[in-house]
This record gives sequence, C-alpha cells and structure tokens, in this order.
Amino acid sequence: MISAKTFQAVEELVLSEFVFPDTLEDPEVFPTPEGWGVKEVDEDLAVEEVPEPPLSSLARVTKREHPEHEEQLWLVHRARRGARAAEVLAAEAGGEVKAWRLWARARALGRNSEPPVPLRGLPRPLRLEVEALLDGEAAFVEAVERNLRLVVAVAKRYLNKAPGAEMEALVAEGTLGLMRALDLFDPSLGHRFSTYAFYWIRQTITRHLSKNHLVYLPEEQ
Repeated sequence: MISAKTFQAVEELVLSEFVFPDTLEDPEVFPTPEGWGVKEVDEDLAVEEVPEPPLSSLARVTKREHPEHEEQLWLVHRARRGARAAEVLAAEAGGEVKAWRLWARARALGRNSEPPVPLRGLPRPLRLEVEALLDGEAAFVEAVERNLRLVVAVAKRYLNKAPGAEMEALVAEGTLGLMRALDLFDPSLGHRFSTYAFYWIRQTITRHLSKNHLVYLPEEQ
C-alpha cells in the first residue's frame, strides 16, 4: 500500500477518508461548514446538541471546482514555467532540479523548508527565477488538487476488478499518474489535459493492480 508520504504535493490529508462522486458529471453535495455543532431540535424536547462531523479530508480537497479548459492550460503553463526556472537555478546557482522543485512545492503547501542554495545574495535574474519557480509549483499543487475528482473517478472503475484492492492505494497511485501527466503535458499538441491525464492515471493504477494483485485487466474499449 502506498503511503501518503509518497507524493508530497497533496499532503497526508488526501488519504484519510473518502467521499466519492458516482461520475464526473454528477456534482457532489457537501455539508456546509456553517452551523457545525448546532443541530435543529424540537424546542419541547430536552435533547443535548450533537456536533455535526466535519467534512472528510478528500471531500474538502475535491470540493474545489474542476478547472475549465482554458484555466487548466493556464495552470499547466505556469507549472511548466516553474519547472524551467528550476533548471535555470540548478545550472546557475547550484543544487539539483528536483531539490529546487521540492523546496518550492513545500512552500506552496505551507511547510517550512530550506532552499538548496541560500537565496541571499542571488543576482536579480535568479531571484526572478525563484519567483517563477514558486509560482509554478503553487500552480502544480493547485492543478493536482483540482483534478483529484478525475483520479477518484478512474480509481472507482478498477476497485472491483482486483479483490483486496484498497481505494486509498488506487488514489495514491492515480495521483502519481496525474503528477506525471502535469510534468509531461505539452499544450502545443492541442490535446485536452483531462484526456492526457486520464491515460497516465489509468496507466499507474493498472500497473499497480497487475503488479500487486496479479489479476487480468482487459483493455478499455
């Protein structure tokens, strides 16, 4: 089973509890945060107030609206610009590309982290690259979170095909595929990101199932 630590972009809160949509087209109905802890009761009945449970972790994440095509492209553009900035920083300031991206991703998630190279004293062009990197990883994290509905929908299709498969493991693997799709997607080819991401999400999930459960998974028609 994949630990939540495997993918640092979506944090541990993604895997704690799941509320799944039946399809991508049918919107989920979530309880509103207003009024938690206050439950309407008959005034004539002396019933102690019962607190409402908070939104589940995945429900809080997937509550974010799925991006439209143009917004999806804008998020991808910013993420690609950030990835290029990481390469420039690694080449001219030192450190590894992966280390720069993980540092910026941690910052996007609100975590304290030391950069691969001290930022003090960097020339202005490189400081601009740092800003582009931070913006790019923030867009990367947002794109992952806002496309989690697609991961959940694909994972549900395969849940019953492998006895013993666990939903959190399928979602974890699918999220890795989504992250891979974000790194490789090229908007200039004219494809929709959702179509491209679906391919990579399905690839990682089916690879996980065939490797860990040894079941036959027929090709999608």
